[in-house]
Amino acid sequence: MPCEVCERPLEDGRLYELRGGAGATLVVLRGVPCLLCPTDRHPRKLPTNDFPTKLGEAVFRSGALPLARTRRFRKLACHACGRRLGDETLPPEPVRGDVTVDGAAFTVEISAPLSRCRRCGAVQVRADARVSLQITEALTAALERGGLRP
Repeated sequence: MPCEVCERPLEDGRLYELRGGAGATLVVLRGVPCLLCPTDRHPRKLPTNDFPTKLGEAVFRSGALPLARTRRFRKLACHACGRRLGDETLPPEPVRGDVTVDGAAFTVEISAPLSRCRRCGAVQVRADARVSLQITEALTAALERGGLRP
């Protein structure tokens, strides 16, 4: 795929760190794959057009990050043991995990409200509908702030 500006071939690359936030949620992406022009100042591109969708799926469905799961009647369940979580919320702190999108592994860190399971003690992001939307928006913001586009 050529650069849109100079038409030189794009090269595979990695971006050291991208940050994005929404509401009380902050997302940090480290080592995100991208396509770079050999001329540093030209626009960067995402590896594939569907990369943002696949990134969201990897964050929410891979199990790489400790995110509470939504159960019946919108109740949250522990990601580790499945027990229903209580209503108590811990202050936001970062949780990390390595995700893989299209064969490329990189680190995702999420700072958002947390919960501790009373049964197993696992600490996890309270990924209710509001926080899940904030995580999605923060992922998008991080990619946009990094100048990445399809």
